[in-house]
Amino acid sequence: MDTQIIPGERVGKYSLGITYRELIRLFQSENIEHKEKILPTCLKIETKDMAFLLENSIVTQITVFGDFKGKLCGTIGIGSSLTEVKEHIGDIKSGEFDIVPTYELKDIHGICFELKDDSDWDENKTPIDAISIFRP
Repeated sequence: MDTQIIPGERVGKYSLGITYRELIRLFQSENIEHKEKILPTCLKIETKDMAFLLENSIVTQITVFGDFKGKLCGTIGIGSSLTEVKEHIGDIKSGEFDIVPTYELKDIHGICFELKDDSDWDENKTPIDAISIFRP
């Protein structure tokens, strides 16, 4: 199964811009359980290791977390550090956030990283807990 993370485009076969109906069909074709939650500005659909935000029945953001095994550029995934991101992909900058801080790539748009809430927190060494893609 393709689980490649492509900033601003897709995670595996799940693309930004697909409709609610297309997303549900993909889940049904693989027997993937999901939960839906209506939020004030969008619909959130969550599986065991992915979350999808939909606005007007269109996927606008995909977040991977937990045991998700896919990688960005074949190297960066859940559990990687910002130090590894800098070594393999490029420089980072602080991103926008409502609840938790996010980090974005300076030269590649449409992706951000959230770090694990760790008691031994170090921005560069704390593992990545979630990776989100969105349209830049």
